[in-house]
Amino acid sequence: MAINPFKPRMTRSQYIPTSNFMPFNVSDGIAIPNAVISAEYALTNSDIFSIVHRVSADVSACDLRTDNTQLKTLYKRPNALINGYGFWETVMANLLLNGNAFVVITRGTTGNPIKLEHVPLSQIQMEMLDASTDILYTVNYQDERGSVKVISKDMLHFRIMPFNSQGALQYSGMSPLTSLATELNTQDLSNKLTVNTLKHAINPSVILKSLAPTLSDDSKEKIRKDFESFNGGDNAGRVAVMTQDLEMQQVQINADVAKFLSTVSISQTQIAKAFCIDVSYLDSQKGSQQSNIEQIRSLYADSLQTYMKPIESELEMKFNCDVNLDVNSAIDIDNQNFINNISKLSTGTSPVVPADIALQALQGKGVI
Repeated sequence: MAINPFKPRMTRSQYIPTSNFMPFNVSDGIAIPNAVISAEYALTNSDIFSIVHRVSADVSACDLRTDNTQLKTLYKRPNALINGYGFWETVMANLLLNGNAFVVITRGTTGNPIKLEHVPLSQIQMEMLDASTDILYTVNYQDERGSVKVISKDMLHFRIMPFNSQGALQYSGMSPLTSLATELNTQDLSNKLTVNTLKHAINPSVILKSLAPTLSDDSKEKIRKDFESFNGGDNAGRVAVMTQDLEMQQVQINADVAKFLSTVSISQTQIAKAFCIDVSYLDSQKGSQQSNIEQIRSLYADSLQTYMKPIESELEMKFNCDVNLDVNSAIDIDNQNFINNISKLSTGTSPVVPADIALQALQGKGVI
């Protein structure tokens, strides 16, 4: 008897000990998105924005090398609403921020892929079918299409570091932001304390002590308002005049707390390490201190492989062809690295590349 995977079943929530650091929660075998850190919040950090923008832009600028003409066309023109560069930059940004990125493949009447559509993480649910025969993706479109079930053959699921061994979770990735979760939360609390302090810039740390034995609430409020009126607004910074029946005290932030708050900001080095990017390539000042610019560029190219391979491997699997993203087309804009490599290979006592072949290669690149 065949089992219907869509038949309603009793819902049993499954607790995952480290769910706060998981991209998905699990309920009755269905993986439901769980944002580790809000992407919108993460991008308010200038260093995180810089790295996400730089990496997503560079990977999206890579030329696609493949013999599959359909894939070539879809890579450059995924759909009628967005160009190829913008489309893949969106996919890469989601991959970096969420550890997962989803693209639905729409097929024509003959079964050939005719359109690619990116779907945000929040609109996806994953379910492992019986006997692990397939992964079923439920796409909750925010339009008249409603909820649509998509089998894995028609879903490009790009992942970073899938590591879990539980059901559909073993096929989900993890965002580099996970390693910065504690630091980001601490920095957020520090920022809120700073903002609150600035909002009450009239000096909220002042205590007025009355020598009168008792004061009514109305009397306390009058003293407070009089003091704020005499020492705030246009009078801010002027000498305070106190009556004999009042004593003013100032409360200061503990020195240890102040020192802690001054050090909680996440450094560019920490963020670069989390995203596996050499910080010298992102910081022009640090980069200028390096003697070997080619080495820095090579390290960055190696780092980009971390994010290019998930794209290449998934496209190869779903389109059944060899795929290669040419990183040099993205980071070697002036062809200087290409020229240097050709020069090394075609000169010397035992050149690897004959001069005429080197000339053809340079002409093919449009260098000469």
